[in-house]
Amino acid sequence: MSKEFSTKDVSEHNTVDKGLYIIVDSDVYEMSSFVDEHPGGAKILKRVGGKDATKQFWKVWKHI
Repeated sequence: MSKEFSTKDVSEHNTVDKGLYIIVDSDVYEMSSFVDEHPGGAKILKRVGGKDATKQFWKVWKHI
């Protein structure tokens, strides 16, 4: 069984130190270990940390 996260839970994990969580298509991803490897750079992930990043994710992936 997977853990359920509320949007409040995700919003509290908005930095690498707190565990950088993002939401994409209603799924929650912990991204702090991927920040330095992200192809678009750490700044992008840090900007959407603790938030729903679905729109930003698909904006990029529809062009790849």
